[in-house]
Amino acid sequence: MSRRFLPRSSSAENVDIIARSLPWKTIIGIVICFVGFLPFLACSLFIANSGLLSLSQLFSTITGAHADLPPPHTSFPFPAVSPQMGVIPYTIQDGDSCNEILANQMNMGQSTKIFNDAQKNSIQALNRVFGQNCQNLTVGAVIPLQPQSPLVAIGGIVRKISEPSFVKPTPTPLIHLPQTIKQQAEANRYVDCSGGCNLQIQITNNDTVSLFVATDMHVQVGSWVWALAMMQPQKVPGLDNYPYLEPHTTVEKMMLRACDFTLEGQQDDDMVPCRKLSPNTIDDDGGIWLYGVTGSQALGHWQWNTNLPPNTQVLMWLSSKGGDLQYEDGNPVYRYDPKQHAYIKLKKTS
Repeated sequence: MSRRFLPRSSSAENVDIIARSLPWKTIIGIVICFVGFLPFLACSLFIANSGLLSLSQLFSTITGAHADLPPPHTSFPFPAVSPQMGVIPYTIQDGDSCNEILANQMNMGQSTKIFNDAQKNSIQALNRVFGQNCQNLTVGAVIPLQPQSPLVAIGGIVRKISEPSFVKPTPTPLIHLPQTIKQQAEANRYVDCSGGCNLQIQITNNDTVSLFVATDMHVQVGSWVWALAMMQPQKVPGLDNYPYLEPHTTVEKMMLRACDFTLEGQQDDDMVPCRKLSPNTIDDDGGIWLYGVTGSQALGHWQWNTNLPPNTQVLMWLSSKGGDLQYEDGNPVYRYDPKQHAYIKLKKTS
């Protein structure tokens, strides 16, 4: 007996069979329902997402999670030049002594606390600075006067954050942070610098400086900061409070220590003040010398009106008022002259 083989229907024939089995009114109803359901689905998803976002923002506000967000980045034009270290030329007058010169010309009223006969190496160090024997000054000779324990004013963009590389940069011991600083910086998140960080800060189109800062503020690569910072004095054996910088040094070659710090326009009021950093003579002298560059994004941040054009490298005296450093009318201001490699006085002392 021969077998029968029933032919299989094609896909198109199957669709046709299903279509014939369904009433046409049913098909039209299905299509209408589907088309009408799409806007309803879209609206539902939008409302759900908006509700979740609002709920997330509410919890973020309540828990303070927004504090962990990176700070906004601000961009300013760089100054054309960086702060310039330098000396003030002074011509020795009849009757001058080394201590009188320091007191009258450099506002170093308590110079005898540093340079005195009880410490012979201190007098020898001062002789080397002046290029003269303080026991027998030559009238008419020109000597270089250096600012004692000077500060420098900077502003720029944080380009790199790393762990501190030197010991005891502040009166309190450092909190050593294991790889968190590097990891957070590489992730472009804010860095915990409460135990101290080294910041590489770009201050001109070509120059960067190293700044040590201990702050609870959220520092991030790309943030714009301003700072007043203490500069590293030259190390003289047996004279720990030696106040002068290494000869021919530049701000780019030293580690600075912030004592006034502003991040994205917000000032850190809890930072160790400049007068507490050692060594310095702020309390003894009633003020301190400051190197800086004029302009809205440099010295202009502190709103000290010197009536000088932007990008002028200056050395100025800041008065200490109740622990705060201020520029007052009549304070001496000097402008750097690159031809003479020295600072020339612009204003007379009041």
